[in-house]
Amino acid sequence: ANPSTDGTLVTFTVTLDASTATPAGSVTVTADDVLVDSCTPTQASANRASCTVSTAGLTPGTRLIAASFTGNGNFVDSSATLLQVVRARTTTSVTSSAEPAPYAGVVRLTVAVATDTTTATGSVTIRDGGATLTTCTLSGGSCTWTTSSPLSLGDHAITATYAGDAGHAGSTSGTLTQTIETVATTTTLTSNVNPSVYRQTVRYTILVESTTGIPTGSVTVFAGGSSIGSC
Repeated sequence: ANPSTDGTLVTFTVTLDASTATPAGSVTVTADDVLVDSCTPTQASANRASCTVSTAGLTPGTRLIAASFTGNGNFVDSSATLLQVVRARTTTSVTSSAEPAPYAGVVRLTVAVATDTTTATGSVTIRDGGATLTTCTLSGGSCTWTTSSPLSLGDHAITATYAGDAGHAGSTSGTLTQTIETVATTTTLTSNVNPSVYRQTVRYTILVESTTGIPTGSVTVFAGGSSIGSC
């Protein structure tokens, strides 16, 4: 894999071709002139041999990988190089400013991307289950998103996925369960005339208040247990 992630196993395949016979000899593989390992080529097809070397010890950065073939006397020595990009591992986390949160209350989700090397850059996608809530750009390794419209009542499975950049591998956070609860309300009933006289028109005003958001729904007014109207 190129690019790869530090700490993960990378396998280099060395292929040798000759014009008249299958190459025989030994191969040495180095990373930035430091020995990785050696291998003995075996026949892969007519006039072709190959062998593999694996390592999980490459550090983040661009590494010069060199494969040097030493022939057994019947074959001329040869070599090849490639640039292996090794991206740093990252850990992504997401936290909430309010858990649980009241319906229509402000919820601020903060995503942090941690790494053992330089500060991660790039973008993060925040999802609620399979639905994308937003994409934010990292600044100093983190970004924050504030809900612009209320999350529905109940539990929401929030995850954050970091896309990675040239020097950092992508990663996905664990699931944050964001619970949205119903909001307590206070209902006040007033009359435009009290006391009133028989058959006089009376107007009742109902005020419904809550600590967050504007309550919606319906109100029914009762007199002696019987409904006299709704709005």
